Amino acid sequence: MNVAPIFGLSLALLCATAFPQDDKPAGCLVAHFKGIGLRTNDDTQRARLAEEWLRRNISYCTKEQVAAIKSNSPDWLGTAHTHDVNMIIDASSEAKAKGNPTQMAGLYASLDKERKSTTENIGTPSAEGLSTLTKPAMPNEPIKEPYPAIPTPIIRPPSVPTGNLPNPTTKANSLRQDEISICLPNEIATWSDGPKDTKMLSTKMVFVYDHQGAPDFISEDSAFAVLQASASSWDPCGGSNAVVLSSKMDNAFTGLKVAVLWSDKDKLGTIGLANISNKTLTFSPEVFQKLKDINTAKNLPAKYLLETLQMTASHEIGHFQGLSAHSKRCVDVLSYYSVGGAKCNVRGNGAMAANFYEYRSSLPTACDIERCRAANKN
Repeated sequence: MNVAPIFGLSLALLCATAFPQDDKPAGCLVAHFKGIGLRTNDDTQRARLAEEWLRRNISYCTKEQVAAIKSNSPDWLGTAHTHDVNMIIDASSEAKAKGNPTQMAGLYASLDKERKSTTENIGTPSAEGLSTLTKPAMPNEPIKEPYPAIPTPIIRPPSVPTGNLPNPTTKANSLRQDEISICLPNEIATWSDGPKDTKMLSTKMVFVYDHQGAPDFISEDSAFAVLQASASSWDPCGGSNAVVLSSKMDNAFTGLKVAVLWSDKDKLGTIGLANISNKTLTFSPEVFQKLKDINTAKNLPAKYLLETLQMTASHEIGHFQGLSAHSKRCVDVLSYYSVGGAKCNVRGNGAMAANFYEYRSSLPTACDIERCRAANKN
């Protein structure tokens, strides 16, 4: 099975809202397993429910159903896609392949082949979704470089809010700003949930934005400004990342093209998805609508949605820069807040302040950049 590098960022990482669970189903219905991932916010509970469902039902699944679960579980479960969950799925795949040497070889001996294929398709080496993302191997290209590059200043459009709730303490805010702007020795750490960081797909990328299908509460101008800020903030890693409207795309824009779309087709419940092989970055209208409803119920300003869009864009563009695994630092734009019950890191072993709308930075941090530059040796 050829696995494409896909990284998605789940809504579960962005808010603390849980959706009601269906009654426990009998037998194997992949839709029920998918529902656990998309409707359970707490990652520990999501992992527990997923493992229980798998132990109870996966033996009843057909080979095709097991393959569907194996391919999609990283996106559906996100940070709850634990080693135990993966082991149960792999064991079932192996049981289904028993007596078939070709299938067995495909389970455990195909990674190098898949990496070679990906490299041929994209031409260079290299990572979230997140995001809560599926993380297959990425191509290795000499030109590609990850996170923000030093030569270009970071652009923050005025329309993008800070994302803080009204009363973050001065101390907590000051710590967060220090974590964003300064990377201390030995602070870079990841959850090891993806392949090794590699060189970016190309040192010159053009993100071609199509506003069609976007929610009506996000304007084309604001989305375009957010994308520009997110893309240019990765330039300090040594590459050049431009954004252009699809309606204005012409031959003057040279470089590797990445299509930026709004669509819920094959989105698997993620808020954003980076498909490296297909060179597409997709935002989910449905999940942004859910987030808007959540924020409205909490009486939060609608402008906070722009910060979420900013963070999601920066996070997914980071995967195109070559960063695969997610950061353990809570503040990094490539971070996961928790994995399998373990919590992300705050400088000084402190707890992540709860009075921030989003503790994670909306643009790459100093550690994001340093990590990227190390991967690209810049």
